[in-house]
Amino acid sequence: MFALWMFGADVERAMGTKKFLTLYFTAGVFAALLSALLLPQTAVLGASGAIFAVEVAFAMLFPNVTIILFIFPIKAKHLVMLFAGLTALNCLLPIGGGVAYYAHLGGLLYGFLFVRYEPRVWDLVSLWQAKQRARELREGEEIRRRVDSLLDKVNRVGLENLTRKEMEFLQKASQKFRKWKAVSASGGPGTKKEKKA
Repeated sequence: MFALWMFGADVERAMGTKKFLTLYFTAGVFAALLSALLLPQTAVLGASGAIFAVEVAFAMLFPNVTIILFIFPIKAKHLVMLFAGLTALNCLLPIGGGVAYYAHLGGLLYGFLFVRYEPRVWDLVSLWQAKQRARELREGEEIRRRVDSLLDKVNRVGLENLTRKEMEFLQKASQKFRKWKAVSASGGPGTKKEKKA
């Protein structure tokens, strides 16, 4: 946890809290899964994989920052290279002690991939969300047109003359409209709340 305290604050400031927490928790899951897959007989305890990911993120964001390792100064990028080399060596020639070295390796790998490709991932997520909003808007327009058509029919011939399918459609449309209204009111995806002065 000392390493998390040492590197985490700077990484969080550089990334933002949301992305930092995403890195930390998803790295822990990835590291545990990789360790369970490659070395199922070793239990994975603690957050070492996530902390290794934070260390890699720090080294990629601040590669030339000097860190004092015991009494020796070393740049962040070289320190992480040292950690990666020792971890890989322990994976190939395990010393023992029940240490989940593959979890450490998974954290190192995940931290590198996250920092390297994270902007593209968020761009893809934003693109997917935009497509979802556009699809919902199209779906909403289609539903409204059909609802208007059925309401015109009700005005002409009365509610009792609607078919069972038409009644079911109106009920489902009403439920969807209430759901969309609730999401919009709560500031859900694709909505913005105005700040009062």
